Amino acid sequence: MKLTLTKQQRKLASACTTDMAREALTCLAVGHGWIGAANGFMLVRMKHEYEGDTVLIPAGMMKHFTRCKDVVFTIGTKAIIASNGKYTVIVSRPVITGVPYPDLAKAVEEMTKQKPRVHIAMSTVLFKRILACVDGADSHVMRLFVREPSEVLQIMAKVEPGEHSDGESVAVEVYAMPMFVDWQEK
Repeated sequence: MKLTLTKQQRKLASACTTDMAREALTCLAVGHGWIGAANGFMLVRMKHEYEGDTVLIPAGMMKHFTRCKDVVFTIGTKAIIASNGKYTVIVSRPVITGVPYPDLAKAVEEMTKQKPRVHIAMSTVLFKRILACVDGADSHVMRLFVREPSEVLQIMAKVEPGEHSDGESVAVEVYAMPMFVDWQEK
């Protein structure tokens, strides 16, 4: 069987875990019209044309194809071959023991049963800039606070004491404007 993954679809691999104790989550799952990745704390997915049963592709294969547009994955019974026409990578097909890959459709259904209380539109460029600001803080936790849905989204990353040589706790706060707010009115 052959599957083609676009550059954007391969980027989902960054959501996979690197913890081999959860070996199923070190793979991208492609099947039933979706491609998805999970790490136990988050789940990302997007549409894919493959409607068959779920196939697991090791996320580590994606690092070999960061710049090319499309990559064709040939899924065999014992190996997976990835090629962009110029470069080919062959790995053993993962044999997952223990906990199987989560049912992405069921997980998404559970998360979307209740309507969200707040809808916020933010450009991806702005969100990437926010993440770049807190990236150097080496924080393990980012808290999102919505003060008032029509006003300000406050994103805060806090670094625990001991992360810096002076031993002080450092907090980075970013105040981002949802796209529908007019700051002049506020």
